[in-house]
Amino acid sequence: MGNLRVRYLVARPRKTAGPLYYWWPTKRLQDAGFIQRRLADDPIEAAKQAEEFNSKLDAWYRGEGAAPKTRPDGLRALNDLFQRDQSFQQLAERSKRDYFYNIKYALEWADGLGVKSITRKAVRTWYRELSGDRGPSNARNAIAALRRLLSFGKDEGWIADNPALQMRIAAPASRERVWTLEEREQFCAAAREAGRPSMALAVTIGACLGQRPADLRKLLWIAYDSDAVILDEFGRPLLHGAVRLRQAKTGKKVWVPCLPQLKAELDAASRTTDHMVVSENTGRPYQESDFQHTFAEIREKAGLPKDLQYRDLRRTLATDLGAAGCTDDQIRSITGHKTRGVVAVYVRPDTTFAEGAMRRLTNAVSGRPNGQGELKGSVGRT
Repeated sequence: MGNLRVRYLVARPRKTAGPLYYWWPTKRLQDAGFIQRRLADDPIEAAKQAEEFNSKLDAWYRGEGAAPKTRPDGLRALNDLFQRDQSFQQLAERSKRDYFYNIKYALEWADGLGVKSITRKAVRTWYRELSGDRGPSNARNAIAALRRLLSFGKDEGWIADNPALQMRIAAPASRERVWTLEEREQFCAAAREAGRPSMALAVTIGACLGQRPADLRKLLWIAYDSDAVILDEFGRPLLHGAVRLRQAKTGKKVWVPCLPQLKAELDAASRTTDHMVVSENTGRPYQESDFQHTFAEIREKAGLPKDLQYRDLRRTLATDLGAAGCTDDQIRSITGHKTRGVVAVYVRPDTTFAEGAMRRLTNAVSGRPNGQGELKGSVGRT
């Protein structure tokens, strides 16, 4: 924020990204109805929003308007209670951040309404309007946040049923983009040419570890065991080096052996800080927005399509593991997904899967004594 000072504008720091901004009046003002508000992530925009709230407050001080008294049975009051509850406090920081961002639409829509007066028909109407104004993706995320808040309200006895549950909402098409080896090489070459070897290392780490971007940006050197040895089925050394980390979103611990390219780049990288990926501009780990902006610049320099994203490296590794014949459980041991069903969203079958499936089927049939064995089940039936 620099020297910019605005009344009741509060910045709450985060570990992996820039601060969250709030308009946070005193308790006396909150009791009068001026409750705290989540502001924009951009500090300049947040300051403008805070000034707008201050203008309304000043008008109230001058006797020119009544205080916006918050209904004790309204959605904002329920939201305040939820944020103080242990179930919310135990959420990962990224989950809290997403909730703050998405619930604001429902709070604005239901401002002044009692929670009991929110009907299923009203929720559906709001969803359609929001989908038209903000797009289907934002509307879907907003209604998910409302669903979570109203479920909490039901548990607390505010309402008997959650009107936002079991609604037919079209799910967005699952993302299928994966990186090719040529795209990885193009990006890394462009990154080094642009004086950003950190971004080349980040892409190699993402391609070889298959973790979420937030976990990779804050990965520490202490997580890397360069002396680890992974043996093949005959007891001979196959891989060297491994990375151990705890995923921020799930809390799950994963241990991933290093592919040769990753080990070579980690061993050759300079260690100027505790973090593996460090911005050349700041000498510190990348903030999320800075990382995305730098990634987009290098992607453009490399002549790569705009639909290629850093997060797609996670899906790429999962797909490569599937193509290599790994089971869902083997893939989950690396990606950290809790269920096999989620793995199916990340693994995008291609011709390699079809070839492998038919190869196994052929081997199974030809393995019979006469090579013409009959398979049980529906395979091969007319």
